[in-house]
Amino acid sequence: MNELNSNSKTTALQEKSADAVPKPKTVKDWITTDSFKDAIKKALPSHMSTERFIRIALTAFMRTPKLADCTQQSLFQVLLDLSSLGLEPDGRRAHIVPYRNKNRGITNAQLIIDYKGLIELGKRSGEVKMWSAHIVCKNDFFSWDSGEVIHKVDFFSDRGAMVGAYSHVITRDDIHDYEVMTFDEVESIRKRSKSSDDGPWKTDFLEMAKKTVIRRHSKRLTLSPEFADALEKDFDRFDDFKPSADVDDIDIMPKAIEVESKSEPEIVSAPKADPAAPPPPPDIDPGDQISKSTTKASKKTARTKDNAGEAAICQFGKDKGTPWVDMPYSKLEWYCNAVDEWVNDPAKQKYRDSNEQALKAIIEAMEQKEDGDDA
Repeated sequence: MNELNSNSKTTALQEKSADAVPKPKTVKDWITTDSFKDAIKKALPSHMSTERFIRIALTAFMRTPKLADCTQQSLFQVLLDLSSLGLEPDGRRAHIVPYRNKNRGITNAQLIIDYKGLIELGKRSGEVKMWSAHIVCKNDFFSWDSGEVIHKVDFFSDRGAMVGAYSHVITRDDIHDYEVMTFDEVESIRKRSKSSDDGPWKTDFLEMAKKTVIRRHSKRLTLSPEFADALEKDFDRFDDFKPSADVDDIDIMPKAIEVESKSEPEIVSAPKADPAAPPPPPDIDPGDQISKSTTKASKKTARTKDNAGEAAICQFGKDKGTPWVDMPYSKLEWYCNAVDEWVNDPAKQKYRDSNEQALKAIIEAMEQKEDGDDA
């Protein structure tokens, strides 16, 4: 009888073990699980693929290792919000920022939408053809009369301190509309922000000033519900993270996660926004790597930084292979952002296959460096 009970228990344990699904141990494992992909895919708009979103999210985690300290629910909520808005956490349109809640003793992942992300959402609404934001300095010529702005800048002289900012919209009916704010008005908004003395208000004040005037301008414009949703989900709109019931009900992440992260200082701040086109690494000139046998037509195409960088990668791969692991992490990060854009650029479809191969190799090299640093 005892033997029978023992056999029954053994069989039950074996069945339970066979049915058990191994839990992911790292952020990378979690993001690449089928359950996570399915959840994100349902929220993503048609213009963005699940694979691209996940690739950019992984890059964001590598760029900001402190995200490893964030709560599981807040990470999932931010990624879900980004996917529903169709914005990428690429450091240009949106940022995932670790925010320390001292009262509760936890670190939450927070979504900060860049002003360029708001502009992109505004254009998607179909009501806006063009949207831009500008900083006005003391020595600029600035005139605002009868709803029309005239702004002239002498870039070869000292512009002086910031005195204001304005937003300029051209609607689908070709109507020009402006919103102007003084420095004091922007400063008043900053002081009311939860992160007034930390994060982007401290590291990227001018970018936040542009975002502030865009947000005020949006109140007078007819935009999509998606835009209003973005304003609600932006970190400046809430005081504390409260996971929704949907997040609590989804068993998509293990109770404990071990994330490969480098030892970082305790200072937690937003990453600086990247420029519209990524600048080349300080000690690399992509143009110098282009072969002397490049045709005149190719040289003409390679005049811009983007094309020069792409030509460098192609030539580098043909002549020497791609020893990405030998490159410093900062250069790999630059190439990763640049090539990721080229892969999805319709004007560069001719090199899509080679760029995809390069991107895969770069990401693998970045992961190897992460693993090496943690060993």
